[in-house]
Amino acid sequence: MPARMTITTAAPRVSHTRLRLIEFLRISEHRIYAVLITQSNMVYHKLIEVPEDLPQDFINSVSRYLNEQFARKPLEEVRRQRISRVLEFCAGNRVRAAQILGIGRTSLYRYFKREARLKAKQQKQD
Repeated sequence: MPARMTITTAAPRVSHTRLRLIEFLRISEHRIYAVLITQSNMVYHKLIEVPEDLPQDFINSVSRYLNEQFARKPLEEVRRQRISRVLEFCAGNRVRAAQILGIGRTSLYRYFKREARLKAKQQKQD
């Protein structure tokens, strides 16, 4: 009988990781391949379905904008800014904001609950 082995890896928490680069590549009419590279050389990728055909030039401009705005910032800060901007766009409507962000309403509510706990903890320390 072979011996069992356990392998453990260590990686920085994603929330503390800083963004190096984000790129998008048009795969087909309604699909974009997104690649995110962090300062610690971690690579994340995802296939994104889009409702309309987007030209590669437009996709490149989005990539340039995101890199200018968020390069070298912690991913948690990027997330916070993104949620804040979408929520502002939706005039505070959390259900609509979750739809635009492409996440479940419950996930967004969990995010706000976690943020409130962190804020309360920071205020206690001050």
